[in-house]
Amino acid sequence: MPGVSPAKPDKSPERVPHLEAFLDELRGERRLSPNTTRNYTHAVRGFFAGLRQSEGHAVAPENVTRLHARGFVIETQRLLDRRTVHLHVSALRAFWKFLLRRRLVSASPWSGLS
Repeated sequence: MPGVSPAKPDKSPERVPHLEAFLDELRGERRLSPNTTRNYTHAVRGFFAGLRQSEGHAVAPENVTRLHARGFVIETQRLLDRRTVHLHVSALRAFWKFLLRRRLVSASPWSGLS
């Protein structure tokens, strides 16, 4: 499987299931800043857009594998600086923790990845 590069969302943003509920939690309960919320949105949408490009079709969060996550980390390390990679992975880990708390996925592909 080719690496999953972060894709810049095009004019029509990538539709990601449960993303709006996650963002509502970030804004409301966790009271994260608008900049952090914007960065997390960009990271999650970029991951799913890159995954769609790599796979040739949309992939639901419950079907994302550890191989997808690992490929993303490897590709982003080639393309982005270390701090940006860390931000993207942190955002994706937070998104999957949200999905786990809501029992929308059974496991996180980001667990244990460095």
